[in-house]
Amino acid sequence: MAKSRVKLVLTPDDSPVSQIVDQIERAVAYGLCQRGDELPGAATLASELGISRVTVQKAYGLLIERSIAEGRVGEGTFIAHEADTRTTVIRRELSSAITFGRNLYLSKAEIVNAFESEIARHFQRSDGKKPAGREPPAN
Repeated sequence: MAKSRVKLVLTPDDSPVSQIVDQIERAVAYGLCQRGDELPGAATLASELGISRVTVQKAYGLLIERSIAEGRVGEGTFIAHEADTRTTVIRRELSSAITFGRNLYLSKAEIVNAFESEIARHFQRSDGKKPAGREPPAN
């Protein structure tokens, strides 16, 4: 098992807990963290980021709840072997877009139509043919 090489950076824009969770989820989704990689200890990460250890523990707790990480008593926190954050990240983004649409009082049909239009636009080539599928990154 390797130590995670991801460098987390916090900004004042959002809560430290949500930033830690988001950055680790994205790092796994982009292949920067692999299944089984050990995350920094809560005290170490808290010191590096200038936040409390409890804040890091809350973030790690959320990662565990979302099956992105797993805690091992006496060993630390690791990227879970069943972590599939490529779909987790996209589902969270879609959920946010749906919530935004509902807040605009759009109907289900209007939201679905908007998604279908965007999906078609993103997968359409300039010559009218659909692009070949991409292979997922090897884990």
